Amino acid sequence: MAATALGLGIPAAAVAQDDSTGVPPDVVSDAVMTDVTAAADITSLDAATANLGSNTQALVNLGSIDAGDVAVVSMNDMNLGADQRYAVAQNIDPGAATALQQALNTVTVSEYGGDSPTLANHLQSLNIDPAGVVAVDVGADGVVTIFTQ
Repeated sequence: MAATALGLGIPAAAVAQDDSTGVPPDVVSDAVMTDVTAAADITSLDAATANLGSNTQALVNLGSIDAGDVAVVSMNDMNLGADQRYAVAQNIDPGAATALQQALNTVTVSEYGGDSPTLANHLQSLNIDPAGVVAVDVGADGVVTIFTQ
């Protein structure tokens, strides 16, 4: 394409830009992927908060999980606006939130060194305050996704 453009007298830089924005296509693609990822994260968070009671029960039913099966997603990394954070907070059932905090203190994590701390203690070892956990999702594959403030 660049060779054709050069043959027509069009500068190569003009060919490498997206004609609607003037921004190179790879930059546009990266920005779109970031937006899609953020949208997927908020959808996962919304689902986790809407199903907090059943997700917490699924976590309790696991009893023990491997450290490698714990994924932590921070709301700070999701680039949520104040209105989105407020909406998330409004979706959390206080009773389910209390049950989640209790589950964090009963479910154990099998760590690589052979220790089995509670999930709350495991999170603390990762410098994550368990009190900041707002939701949990237990995947069919056993991966536990923890959403934090």
